[in-house]
Amino acid sequence: MSKSQFASYSGVAPVRNESGLKQGHRNNHRGDRRLNSVIYSISICQSKYDPIGSNYYLKKLQEGKTKRHARKCLSRMLCNQIWKILFMN
Repeated sequence: MSKSQFASYSGVAPVRNESGLKQGHRNNHRGDRRLNSVIYSISICQSKYDPIGSNYYLKKLQEGKTKRHARKCLSRMLCNQIWKILFMN
């Protein structure tokens, strides 16, 4: 299972949303909702209390991302770290 497959399974990966000239991404409503909920809860705690997570979150805010999108980026980073622990050992 690759990183992108695991992210899609956990519901963290964005889904392309195109219609006519509009192009963008939306939330993935599929995948394991419990796993998505756990990753989201961890991202909230990390953005507030963990120095590495809060630095990443603040970096995304300084790049011009919204708070919601910055937290999604943090969730994806956490998902990649979980994948590394589960599948690279």
